Amino acid sequence: MRSGRLRHDGNPVLEWCVGNVVGKPDRRGNLYPTKQRPEQKIDAAVALMMAIGRAMAADDGQADLMEFLRNPVFG
Repeated sequence: MRSGRLRHDGNPVLEWCVGNVVGKPDRRGNLYPTKQRPEQKIDAAVALMMAIGRAMAADDGQADLMEFLRNPVFG
């Protein structure tokens, strides 16, 4: 999010949600997604960020994305 490199397939709902996201820093300098007004929705954008984070955490250098998508739950 910080680098502005988040990309997606052009889904219109995701585009709308991503457009509503603003980054808000906390006291430790962490940046988290939020919205400026209550009527704006960011759920799909947050879900995408969470999925990317999960995929990055599971990266052991051996599995590829398709393997992760086949078995997303790890014990």
